[in-house]
Amino acid sequence: MMKKATKIISVLLSMSMLLSMSFSVSATEDDNKLKAYYAEGEEVTTVGKEPEGESERYTFTEEELQDMQRYYEEHASEIAQYGHERPWDRVSNIRTKPYKSIAHLTLRYTDGSIEYGTGAAVGDGVILTAAHCVVDKKANENDTSKLKVLRKVDIKFARDATTYENPTSSTEWYTSPEWDDLIIYDPHYDYAVILVDPAITRKTGTLSCSSVLPDSTEEFTMAGYPWEKGNAAYDGLKCYTDTGNFMKFYEGKKTSFEHDINCAPGDSGAPVYRDYGDDWVVRGIHSGGFIGQGGVAKTIDSNVLNLIKKHEQ
Repeated sequence: MMKKATKIISVLLSMSMLLSMSFSVSATEDDNKLKAYYAEGEEVTTVGKEPEGESERYTFTEEELQDMQRYYEEHASEIAQYGHERPWDRVSNIRTKPYKSIAHLTLRYTDGSIEYGTGAAVGDGVILTAAHCVVDKKANENDTSKLKVLRKVDIKFARDATTYENPTSSTEWYTSPEWDDLIIYDPHYDYAVILVDPAITRKTGTLSCSSVLPDSTEEFTMAGYPWEKGNAAYDGLKCYTDTGNFMKFYEGKKTSFEHDINCAPGDSGAPVYRDYGDDWVVRGIHSGGFIGQGGVAKTIDSNVLNLIKKHEQ
């Protein structure tokens, strides 16, 4: 899944204004009122957790793989990657952090359609992703496509082509009140959490998150599951990374930022993180891309941290 609106062109989910509310099985109006664990503008870094024990490895059947490949061939975007022409780096050590904590998402919508995205375990029973993966918005004022609302998400961690670990599903997720009220997509509020059994995130481990604002001196890495039509390498089944630079705050607002990291459909919701070698600190959530120029990420801020904290189990 990937977004582009205004300058950002929508390449995945089509949208309408039919619904603009959180569609969790247990969501209520009160659920969407964020408790302020962290003050606005406060610089906070939460500490990730190491995986507990060994995780069993599973293998897709040949029929499942053929079905997925058929879907990609029929639905993949004609658009090439949004970053630069340099190749991504395929992850070879998928069973180690941070990749063990990163999930491939199969997004199943109420209209029967399916899309794909990325998420990351960031708290006990909490997966962080992009809000447009769960409730999409209009790409622009002229968008007449129908809304996609998530019905169920299938989650597989550390996926690498034919194998994966810690599979689970969820029908419970939450966005922010600001996203709920939007009609047109806005990356400044493009964040959501998906809830799973905390036993899953104990096995995967969780990534650190920080609301320290990015600046022009920093390099960031993104790990996700990109897919491109006609490109066998980027078929959405394998995890790839790319490293690039913070460019500037999007529209001059500190709530999202532009980067020059390679990105493509399937990367929506992917963690944009600083790699310190022994710690991986998420500073953004990938939201959408600019053709030939990289993309935009929702900044990790107090609102994101409050949503994570509120729903930790």
